[in-house]
Amino acid sequence: MTGQIPEATLGALLNTPDLELAFAPGASLRYRTAPVAGLLPLHPDGLRGGVASQDLKDGFLVLITEPLATYTEDGLAAAMTTLLHQMSRCRCAALVMTWSPGTAASLPSAATELSAELGVPLMLTRAGLHHWLKAFDKWLDRRTEWAEHRVEQLNALLQHMPARLTDSTTMQRITEWLAATLGAQVIVSQTNGVLAAVPATAAADIGQAIISKTADSGSRPTPHTHVISLTPQAGSGAILAVARSTVLDEADKRLLRHAAKVLGLVDQAQRDSGLVTYGSQSAYAAAMELLLSGEVDRARSVLAPLAPRLLCADSARVFVIDVTPECRDTAVRLCTAAVADQALVVGDPRTPRRILVMQSIALGEECDDAVAVELARLVNRAPDASLGGSGLYPLSLLADAMQEAIAAQRSAVGSPNSVALPSQCTDLVRLLPRREAQTWSHDLLRPLLEPGAQWCHVRKTLAVALAYPYTVAARRLDLHRNTVARHVSQAAHMLSMNFNSVSDRIATSLALEVHARQEQQPRITAGETEPPTLESLVAAPQVGQWAAALLAPACADRRQLLATATSWLANDTCIEPTARGLSLSEATVRSHLRALEHYTNRNLNTLSGQRDLQIALHVHTGKPKLLHGPRNKPASV
Repeated sequence: MTGQIPEATLGALLNTPDLELAFAPGASLRYRTAPVAGLLPLHPDGLRGGVASQDLKDGFLVLITEPLATYTEDGLAAAMTTLLHQMSRCRCAALVMTWSPGTAASLPSAATELSAELGVPLMLTRAGLHHWLKAFDKWLDRRTEWAEHRVEQLNALLQHMPARLTDSTTMQRITEWLAATLGAQVIVSQTNGVLAAVPATAAADIGQAIISKTADSGSRPTPHTHVISLTPQAGSGAILAVARSTVLDEADKRLLRHAAKVLGLVDQAQRDSGLVTYGSQSAYAAAMELLLSGEVDRARSVLAPLAPRLLCADSARVFVIDVTPECRDTAVRLCTAAVADQALVVGDPRTPRRILVMQSIALGEECDDAVAVELARLVNRAPDASLGGSGLYPLSLLADAMQEAIAAQRSAVGSPNSVALPSQCTDLVRLLPRREAQTWSHDLLRPLLEPGAQWCHVRKTLAVALAYPYTVAARRLDLHRNTVARHVSQAAHMLSMNFNSVSDRIATSLALEVHARQEQQPRITAGETEPPTLESLVAAPQVGQWAAALLAPACADRRQLLATATSWLANDTCIEPTARGLSLSEATVRSHLRALEHYTNRNLNTLSGQRDLQIALHVHTGKPKLLHGPRNKPASV
């Protein structure tokens, strides 16, 4: 049995070490596997003269309840010989002898030889009869606990089912949940690429583990692997593969099979969606070519029956993705599913490696980074892929936007994450030093990170309620407005925050976003006595470059736009005190803010727009001041 992982023992299952069973000294280990159907306690005196046959039943465990101290060796051998023959005829599971701790266990050799011959195991226990009588009730309690745990797991799996199976994030979210639940590495892959993986290195690690099964790995520990086909009847080649340092039990494998069924449905839905939209690809490709030729009206006519919203604005930005030719069709399908109806996705007919993505955005509207983030996520998962993006261009100059995106994509090839996007549309959270940002977020939100569903609901509500009015947040969360208000009030009290303050709202919202994106709990390394502050986070060089690029157009304006913005944020976005403090009219303040919206491509009516403006101003000018640290932090003694 060397090298094999043992099954769970009775003592471990019932959390009672005394119930552990051991083979008697000299007993043979070559026994059959037999289910235990019941327990027959037997006093040592009951061995004399044998046991009534009607008491011995198929699958019963016969327990000698006290040590056999009163028997001579010959008498014990005779009694055990009679009992073993009876147990063999009745197909009992095993004979268990009670042995006092600290005493040597020895049985007649004739008895151990006969047990091996008859196939009736001889085993020892230290547990008294009262432990054994309670074992069945404990077993039922544990089975109930396990059943409830599995129900919770299946409920969690169902919670990860989206409203639309074609949602591109579904497969990754289910994979992340499965990896966390099983404590394992998990990938979903098909013939031409990985669809989801946790962690990012799982594909290589699991592949090596599978190869090691057919090779001599010597003394190196090899992860246990399990592979399930998602849709064997469809012939898609998609599989779910799991690797873990410990063996997967039957309950784990059942959970894997359930997850595989769900992932198979998602994969099939996304493949079917690709087939349905395939007929539209030629129309999309034609519309893109018309746009690149400057024929905007004709492109709108082509897209009107299919997706009129894709060209509802007069400006757009372009993304260029470079992938291997054999992966391009799959990548187009994944990108189309990822951006849904937010952008136009086509394969570039000029080169088999390139994918073009066009997102239309109205001038002055907030530059939504959702498309860029989704595309970057897909590129980071694909081997040998890179992404470049353009700034905002009029639709009539889309060809120029494409050239800028191509140049950015080429520069991205040498970057660590293979992504190069314009600063105006760069996600600020991605620019923050990752580990330090997670530590800062965890420190600020510490009171809301206590275990329990209550605080999870509060965090979820708070993230939406900070960004929208309570009525809108309640509608988005499907909650009553009073529930939203109560959750926000609880959070403000726990964090010692004043959410009427823009700085407090911005810091809390940013911390929630950082926390939502982190993959694991941050760890404080030796020597770190104080967590970082928000000011230290935004002092990173890449954030400085982003801030300078974001504010550059506004700095070129002769009006004092930055001074107006700084005062406006310091006055918690109130127009009247801002105008009074700057000796300007309210109309002038509003005019300055509209100009800033145009220059920065941010909607300053939103918290995300205000956040980017505040942090960019602070990095560029030192004002306004940022929230220094969590207000709930206890004072030093």
